[in-house]
Amino acid sequence: MTNENSGLRSRARRDFLCLAAAVAAPSVGGAREQSYPARPIKLIVPYPPGGGGDSIARALAERLAEDLQQPIIVDNRPGANGVIGATAVARSPADAYTLLLATDHQMAVNPNLFINMGFDPIRDFAPIGQVARFPFVLTVPTSSPVHDVASLVRHAKERPGQVNNATVGIASQPHLAAEMFAQRAGLSLVHIPYKGMSPAITDLIGGQVQMLFATVSAVEPLIRSGRLKAIAVTGLQRLQLLPDVPTLAESGFYGLEVQAWYGLFAPVASPQGSLDSLAFALRKTVTDRRFVRQMASQGLEARHIDSTSLAALMASDRARWGELVRKMGIKQE
Repeated sequence: MTNENSGLRSRARRDFLCLAAAVAAPSVGGAREQSYPARPIKLIVPYPPGGGGDSIARALAERLAEDLQQPIIVDNRPGANGVIGATAVARSPADAYTLLLATDHQMAVNPNLFINMGFDPIRDFAPIGQVARFPFVLTVPTSSPVHDVASLVRHAKERPGQVNNATVGIASQPHLAAEMFAQRAGLSLVHIPYKGMSPAITDLIGGQVQMLFATVSAVEPLIRSGRLKAIAVTGLQRLQLLPDVPTLAESGFYGLEVQAWYGLFAPVASPQGSLDSLAFALRKTVTDRRFVRQMASQGLEARHIDSTSLAALMASDRARWGELVRKMGIKQE
């Protein structure tokens, strides 16, 4: 084992132990916990209204409110790669009445990019549980001669520095997925960052860029209509919405699974009894058939893991993406 890998595992273990300690913190404020929730709960979403994250938050809020018997108000706080919304929750009273719906990017990637985010995912948040996860779809223009991963690799190797890879920004999940793939395949891709998935897809359709790791919901209708070709998915298994599209592992690239996820969090010092109530309700919500169908219609897998498992996932993802970010030479901001 190399010193670098040993250090990586040590950091992941240290981060997990810190989170596990927060999860297992003793209960406080007994009488107050017994009546939780006694008033409406605010769910801060660090994404703009109308997007994928917003729709997930509203579906989650509706179903959780039924179990908790209190309204859950969705509050959109977009900006700065999710930092604005997360900071608002970190600085809110630790009473479990202000929650955060966050992705792995906010909780595991951003800490490797920003010197000072205004919060620390491990120190300032108590994980409640995972809500959903989703892979990305490796897509190419319909006009492309590429028809599978093997032909993409051959095509790119024959044209080093000439294949444009679209992403939704530097160190975004699609960028990290593409870089990990390029490193494994020995490719030299040109990174073309966009300010969102829609303009990236527009240029992909037009042939200005030659590949894109896209969200399922954004490209599934275009794939079905023949305006784009899908050649692989980054998950562990094929998607219900795209059953004919193989995984990267099936295409010969094992260990390159990229599954983005959404999780529910509260300020770290929130009463344990309140967190337990939320965790119980969240498990019911995520395993509810209606919610499962809602997520599946958007290309997501409703998936529950508990607070301890989410803490471990955060720690391992933070170490994994941190190693890649350093290899890519992305400077902290």
